Amino acid sequence: MKRLIRIFALKGCRRLKLEHYMLALISQTELNEALKLSCKTLDDLRSNGFPLKLDFRPLQRLKCLNGRYRLQAAKKLFKGSKGFKGEDWWVVDLYSNG
Repeated sequence: MKRLIRIFALKGCRRLKLEHYMLALISQTELNEALKLSCKTLDDLRSNGFPLKLDFRPLQRLKCLNGRYRLQAAKKLFKGSKGFKGEDWWVVDLYSNG
């Protein structure tokens, strides 16, 4: 993780680069709830060319398949920093766990 922190400090997180996306599993019920909380529809999620920001329940956790260390490194690097405030998100490709 120290290596990632150094890279992020020098080059930034580059969260929008496809190779930096995280992969996670989600149930249909959890996805429906996130869409409802975000005032979005499944069509919005499918038709948007840019990553769609979804709000999840405060205690809801996705099962990450990769990228956890990148997210932890970013949290450590930007903890308390104004540069990360308001941008505490990461692009996640969601896959059905069913």
